[in-house]
Amino acid sequence: MLKEKVLIVDLTSFFGGGQRFVLSLATAFHQTDVELYSIVKCKQLYDILPENTSYFLEAEGKLGTIRIINEQIKLKRIDKIILNGNAVIYLAPFIRCKNKIAYKHTSNNAFSGMRRILGPLLLNFSYLFCRHIVLLYNKSRHEVFSFNRSKVNIIYNGISIKKKPARVIRNMSTEKIIFGVVSRVEANKGLEWLIKVFIEKFNNNKLELHIAGDGPHMGILKEMLARSNVKNIVLKGFIHEVDRFLEQLDVFILPSRFESFPLSILEAMSVGLPIIVTASGGVSVMVKTNYSGFLINYNDDCSLFQAIESLFEDTEARLVFGQNSMKLVQDKFDIAIQISKIKQL
Repeated sequence: MLKEKVLIVDLTSFFGGGQRFVLSLATAFHQTDVELYSIVKCKQLYDILPENTSYFLEAEGKLGTIRIINEQIKLKRIDKIILNGNAVIYLAPFIRCKNKIAYKHTSNNAFSGMRRILGPLLLNFSYLFCRHIVLLYNKSRHEVFSFNRSKVNIIYNGISIKKKPARVIRNMSTEKIIFGVVSRVEANKGLEWLIKVFIEKFNNNKLELHIAGDGPHMGILKEMLARSNVKNIVLKGFIHEVDRFLEQLDVFILPSRFESFPLSILEAMSVGLPIIVTASGGVSVMVKTNYSGFLINYNDDCSLFQAIESLFEDTEARLVFGQNSMKLVQDKFDIAIQISKIKQL
C-alpha cells in the first residue's frame, strides 16, 4: 500500500505558534504511514525540521512562491496540501492540488484597519478553492461565511504528550516564586500591561517575572524596565529549549489582547503549571478558573493583580491547579488525536 503524501506550506518568516505546529506535525507524522513534506519561510524552523523532507523558501514574490509550491506538488506527487496560516491560504486559487486544507490558526480579531474588511473577504474567497477548512475552536465558526461553513472542521491544537513525574512545588518561605511567559513580543500580547502591573504591585524580592521571546516590541519592554529600575523582571529573549524554561517556572501567564488556541499554554500545562490567561478565542477550552488557573479580562489591572497574588501566596493552589493542568492536556490535547483527525480529511 502506497503511503499518502502530504505537503504543509507555511509562509511566516519568524518562529511562533504556527511554526511550532509545523514542527509538531513533522515529528508526529514521522511515526505514521504518511509521508510529510514541508515548504517553510522561517529559517529557524527549517533548520530543525527532519532532513530531506523540507524546502526552504527564500525571498520570493507571490508568483515565485506559487510556482515553487506547484513544482513541489508535482515533484513529490502530493495527495494533500495543508495551507498553514492566512498568508498561504490566500494563494489557494492558484495551487494545483485537489485536496487543499486551509488551516487557520488566528482569529479575525488580529486584523486591523482596512484588513478588518478585506481580510475576511479574501479568506472566504480563497476557501472556495479548498476542500476543507480547519479552525481551532467552535466560536470561530462565525468567521467563515455561510456558503463555506459546510467545509469547517474543528480540530483543537495538540502537543506530543510526555509522561512526567509529579511536579515538585518549592517552599515559598525559602525560594523565589517565578511567573513566566513564552510569547512573541508584539503589541497584542499584553506584555507592557503585565510589566506595568508587576512594577506597580509586585516589587517583591520573592516573586519574579521571566519573559521568553523576541519581536518588534522588545525595545519598548527594555525601555520600561530601564525607567523603573526593577530587579525582579527578566527578559530572556528568544529561547530554543522551551521545556527547560517552563520547568523552572511556578506559574505560566499569557496576558494577550486576543488569542486563538495557543500552543504555549498546552506546553505549560504539560509540565504541570497553573495558568493565568486572558479569556479570548478557544482559551476557555484549555483553562478552567479555580480548577487549572484563572481566566481574566484583558487590561483589567484588578483581575490580573488578584490572580497573581492568589497563586503567589497559595502553595497548595499552585500544586492542585498544576496537577489539573497536566491531566487536562493528557486527556484532551495529545497530538495523536489531532493527527488522526487530519488524516481523515
